[in-house]
Amino acid sequence: MKILFLVPCFVLLLGVLMGQVGPPPAPEPIPVGSSLTWDHVALDAAGNPEIIDFYTIAVTPPEAIEPAQGVTLREVQVAETGGHVINFDVLLAGLPDGVYWFWGKAHDPAGNVGEWSLPLKLSKDRTPPARMVLASSTP
Repeated sequence: MKILFLVPCFVLLLGVLMGQVGPPPAPEPIPVGSSLTWDHVALDAAGNPEIIDFYTIAVTPPEAIEPAQGVTLREVQVAETGGHVINFDVLLAGLPDGVYWFWGKAHDPAGNVGEWSLPLKLSKDRTPPARMVLASSTP
């Protein structure tokens, strides 16, 4: 029991030392019509730019440790065209409003697969505001 108590205390202390007080900030909302972009510039062992065939972008719930069978909500393959962009509407189509983690990894033409990136945590909110009620006019 003491270990379980010490871990939250350490995390809280670490947050205070880093200037964070209180709970972590809410995930950034995804604007309607926006896109996920990424950079991938890496060199091979000889110092030449890596040749990438395609990327896999995965969407998971926030409790996922990394994308895996039974956890991943959606995986999309994106061809390497130099653009490094995919519309969020493609990634989130049919998924309810909520918080999601987005992950990526690269695949080369030889069939080698890179590791998953660190996740990007964002929230989907496509529910419109409630209807306004107009009370009266002023003279």
